[in-house]
Amino acid sequence: MEQFREFLADNPDVVHAYPEVEDVSSAQTRVTWYLAARYCNWRNEKEGIPRDQWCYQPNDDGQYAAGMSLSEDYLRLTGYRLPTETEWEFCCRSATTTPRFYGNSDRLL
Repeated sequence: MEQFREFLADNPDVVHAYPEVEDVSSAQTRVTWYLAARYCNWRNEKEGIPRDQWCYQPNDDGQYAAGMSLSEDYLRLTGYRLPTETEWEFCCRSATTTPRFYGNSDRLL
């Protein structure tokens, strides 16, 4: 939460565009993909990660909005990014290979 507070302080226009993110006392909800990409690149800049390693490219107007893109071969880059759907599911399932995180049993359904 502290990092997101710092992000908002560095980017006051975000609060105006997304007033629901102003309260950072808990986990963030309703954050768009564009805002998450902007946050990732903000973290990259803060940590000195070279731009050629950033996963998100702003649109032609320099905005994180429609028209922005993923960098070529973004899965191999070292910059911050959101997890892919496969990575997210792997984490949520705690690396299990069974149909359910607790095994094969239907008993707990």
